[in-house]
Amino acid sequence: MSANYKREINYLDRAIKSGETAYKKLTKVRDELSSASRWGILDTVKGKWFTTFVKQRKIKEAGKIADEAVLAINAFERELANVSNHTTLKIKMSKPAVLADYFLDSTIVDVIVQMQIRKNRKNVERTMKQIQGILAELRDEKAILRRMQRGEVFEKEI
Repeated sequence: MSANYKREINYLDRAIKSGETAYKKLTKVRDELSSASRWGILDTVKGKWFTTFVKQRKIKEAGKIADEAVLAINAFERELANVSNHTTLKIKMSKPAVLADYFLDSTIVDVIVQMQIRKNRKNVERTMKQIQGILAELRDEKAILRRMQRGEVFEKEI
């Protein structure tokens, strides 16, 4: 029976590590989007070519990291398949209007881009909360298995 506990704990460890990686990637995406949002506010108020450029660079960087986050989330889901039936995680990112932001540099376009940035940040934060919840469940499950392995808890008590 002890070998089963070890195997299950190993699966949980791998899933937890994978989830933490996905969470860290999403944190970086959120931070880049927050920075883009701050530049976007400046662009809306005192918009010049430079502020548009920096804002779009931040958006592009967030997109690159989001691609990495999607890969990390997919790896997390594969690890979760080994331990339990958790919900599927999805991160949705819309591409802000880059060309319009440069060539039709107006308050209206700036506001539209700001709305897209906010929407993306909310989607990232929602996914981060889901991952936090799943990680908490996995850690609880691991703690119970450790106690069962030591004989402190019996399966019927759970």
